[in-house]
Amino acid sequence: MENTIKLICTCLGVVTGFIGMILALIQWRESCAIKRCEYNSSILNDFRINKDLLDITYKFEYEPFWYNSDFHKSEIEKKFDNYFLFINYICFLYNTRRIKKKEFRAFEYIVNRVCNNKDMQAYLWNLYHYSKVNNSECTYNEIIQYCKKKKIIDKYFFSNSIDKYPKKYLNF
Repeated sequence: MENTIKLICTCLGVVTGFIGMILALIQWRESCAIKRCEYNSSILNDFRINKDLLDITYKFEYEPFWYNSDFHKSEIEKKFDNYFLFINYICFLYNTRRIKKKEFRAFEYIVNRVCNNKDMQAYLWNLYHYSKVNNSECTYNEIIQYCKKKKIIDKYFFSNSIDKYPKKYLNF
């Protein structure tokens, strides 16, 4: 009889511990989801609040032809580069599955708007080939990988032919 009671108590302890572990895991996952939402929201808020990022977002919306021979070494290039670093980081999070597809939807319009811009593609093409000649990886490689994966850029992007991307402003 005493062994039966010990066995029942042991089983109840194991079941209680298992239920507690499951509840703790559920709570932990919920906490992580909330932190992810807060983090993604802070990135989105940067696009809404940061004046420079907001200005560049509107340039993509209303001034589609911004990449020209005066672009490099200008003040606007610094703002664009800062903007592209944000986009590159978002693409990094997506490419490495640090954010889920569902979470990426909040950024997808901004990222796709940038990636589908022909001037952006020309700028990336220049930087990609300039980096290649200098034996380094392009600063915005995550954007390029995203574009490649989504078939926004084609095979001609990776060739050094200026037929498809005629705006060659960097010397490589």
